[in-house]
Formats: sequence, structure tokens, C-alpha cells
Amino acid sequence: MENAITLRNVTKKFYNKEAPSLNNISLDIHTGQVVGIFGKEGAGKSTLLKILASLIPSYQGDVYIFNKPLSKDTRRFISYLGEDYVFFKSNSVKSIVNFYADFYKDFNQIIMTSLLSKFNISPESLYQDLSSKNKKILMLCLTLSRETKIYLLDEPLKGEDLPIDVREFIFSTIFETCSKNSLIIITSSLVEDIEDSCDSVIFLDKGKLLLVAQANTLIKEHDKSISLYFKEVIKND
Repeated sequence: MENAITLRNVTKKFYNKEAPSLNNISLDIHTGQVVGIFGKEGAGKSTLLKILASLIPSYQGDVYIFNKPLSKDTRRFISYLGEDYVFFKSNSVKSIVNFYADFYKDFNQIIMTSLLSKFNISPESLYQDLSSKNKKILMLCLTLSRETKIYLLDEPLKGEDLPIDVREFIFSTIFETCSKNSLIIITSSLVEDIEDSCDSVIFLDKGKLLLVAQANTLIKEHDKSISLYFKEVIKND
């Protein structure tokens, strides 16, 4: 597998916080897998993804995307879904899709149309009329419709109290839509959501890297689910 992301001694400290959000993180992440980054609120998950997406320009350490230093040029490899997004309330879904299609050369309208149909979101709907869930799903569809090598999905269903079967349907759609050769990184405070789909797992706590492991190896070594082991590690840290 190709080395997609390399971090060396990455530290990020915000001026209004005593402790760093990321503390001396070093990682190598390869393509062709689903990586789950797990941690409680404030663990540094979002900060890490924002650095990779070039949304946080100042940090200590080195970051490489496909062995190239993080820059404007490496952004083309990454499709990012964050928690912060703003559209004019009067915008229709169709106009938002057209904006993405014009802005991103790698945007695939056929994939987008299929995803909207799958989630029963009408292109004629106004953004302001969508439910909180469908707003998040719309953003997810837009992110997945870019044909890139790396997908960074930061807590895609955070704050949504959805039935288990609905959550499973959404996550299965993510994994079915992305190319098997791509890298999918998903952050979550709910390990149970995606543990069965992860090839690799990363545990973060208070900005520190606690664990990097292959999912299958971790389960065999400790004879328990990833979610149970995560609770033990965080509790004992």
C-alpha cells in the first residue's frame, strides 16, 4: 500500500488553551483502508483532520501527503467533511451541487445524483428546509462525490440521535461509495459506529497518541471488541 499521510512530531497549541490540542504526534497512514480515529471530546481529532485539510496553517512538526510537504498543491488529494459549513438559507440543493461542480474539477455529478436519490433528498429542496440530519447527509454526499485519494470525515453524524439501522445504512454508503484504493479517515467519539468497518484504529486522548494498530490484530490480541478496549485504555490513561 502507498504511504498517503506522514506526520512527524506534530504539535498544535492554541493561544487560549494551556495544553496543546496535539502533542508530538508521529504517524504513517497508507491508502486502501478505513482508519478510525477515536477519542473523547477535546482529544485532538478535529484538530488533526483540519491540519491535514490545510485549514490550520500554523503548527510545529512536519506533514506530508504522498511524500509531498503539506501545501496548496496537496489539497487536491483530499476531500474534507468538517463540522462547520454555511450556505445561504435560500440556496436550493441543486444550486449547492452546481457550486461544488464548478469549484472542484474532481466532482462527479453522477455520484452526487445517485447519493441524493439514495437518501431521498430532492435537488429542488431549499437548504433551510432540510432537517438537521439531511443537512449533514447533504454535506456528506458532496464530500463523497469528489473523486479524490483521501477522504477526511470528522464526526459525520455527531449530534444526531439516529436508529442503529439508519446509522449503519449511512456508514455502509460511505464505504461503498469511496474507491477501494482510497484512504478513508473517520473521527468518532462513538467507536461502536464504525469499529466493524475499520482496517486500522488510532486512539487519541488529550492531544496524545495512545495507540495505532491494525483492527484485526487488536481484537485477536485482547480478545474483545475495539470499543471495549478503547474504554479500558481511556479509563486507565
